[in-house]
Formats: sequence, structure tokens, C-alpha cells
Amino acid sequence: MKFVVSSIRTTAAVLGLATVLAAPAQATLITYTDLTAFNNNAGTTTLDTFDAWTGGFSVQNYSQSTKDLTLTTVNSSDNNGIRAVAQTGMTGKYLSWQGSGQAPEFTFTFKTAVSAFGFNWFNTDPTDNYQLVVNGKSLLAINFRGITNTGFFGVVGTNGETFKSLTLKTLNYGGIVDLAGIDNLRYGKANTAAVSAPATVAVLGLGLLALVSRRRSK
Repeated sequence: MKFVVSSIRTTAAVLGLATVLAAPAQATLITYTDLTAFNNNAGTTTLDTFDAWTGGFSVQNYSQSTKDLTLTTVNSSDNNGIRAVAQTGMTGKYLSWQGSGQAPEFTFTFKTAVSAFGFNWFNTDPTDNYQLVVNGKSLLAINFRGITNTGFFGVVGTNGETFKSLTLKTLNYGGIVDLAGIDNLRYGKANTAAVSAPATVAVLGLGLLALVSRRRSK
């Protein structure tokens, strides 16, 4: 009887372990401020330099569509749109905004869900910070604060996390007449498969059970 009870307890423990190991990992968003690290985790991405985009630079809300995405701006009080004026960190055309008020909200909507998105940025106002809202999560994207006025920001979804739209908007601003912008959009579908492997775990559980049974029979 002691052997039977012990075997039942061992079996339950093994099956419990297998259940825990089989549980899918939680989907998360990982942010990057280093382009190389982003590229290493984003998989194959598409690069959009804005050079093929059209439209002017004004206080009107800006809108543009490509084969992969649509960009729309709302709540525009600053000038915004596509510029080609030489600027540190930018090449050719780039998406930009300028003024002393709150910057417009820029929403990127993809035709197919992606799991990686990044861009180069510049900002001439040390009182401004900007956030990227992805799947309801607010991520600090452009953080000047007198440290540097250029950089890179990217986000990669893991364990199945994807998104079809995201919004870049003001986190806080100080009212200085500034110029800011982004260039070199990178987006794509990273390897977002969940880490769990139920079939493998099941085989592991059966193997442990067989080992326990063999040891008990000796």
C-alpha cells in the first residue's frame, strides 16, 4: 500500500511539473534604444525612409498611405508633415513637427499585424518627451532631457505579442519652439512564437514516469 501511495504522489508531481512547463509564456513588449540590438531581435524588417512620401508641412492634420501602412495625425496645433531640410540624424525626407504647443498624435496603422517597429529620431527641445502607445501600453520613446537630441527607439513583441496600430504622442512639453522628427521606419514580423512546447513536455513527463516505475519495480 505504501508503494502505491508513493507512486501516486510521484505521478502527480511529475504531471504537475509537466503542466507548469507547458504553460505558455506571457506576451510582452521589449523596447530598444540600440539599433543593432533591435535588428538582432526584430527578425526581417522593412525599411521605409519616407523618401517616397508626399505632402507638405503645415498645421493641417497629415495623412499618408503606403502598401503596408497608413499614417494619420490628429490634434494638430504644431506644423507637421514631411520635410527634406537637412537635420542631424535625418537623411532625405522625414516625418517632422515644429511649434511651441503639444505635438500632434501620429498613428501608424498596418494592413497586417507586425511585432517589431522602430525609428531614428531627433528633438531640439530639452523640455519635450514623447511616448509610443502600443496595445494600450505607454512606452517612453523620445527622451531628450538635455542628454542627447538624436537617437533610436524600437519595440519588439515576444511570445505572440503583435500589433496593428501604434500612436506616437506627447508625454510632456515645456512650450519652447522646437523641431522634432523621425526617420527610417523599420517594421516586420519577429519570431513571436510562445516559448512553451507541450508535446516535448509531455514526452518528458512520460519519460520521468517510466523511470519512476522502473525504480519502484526493483
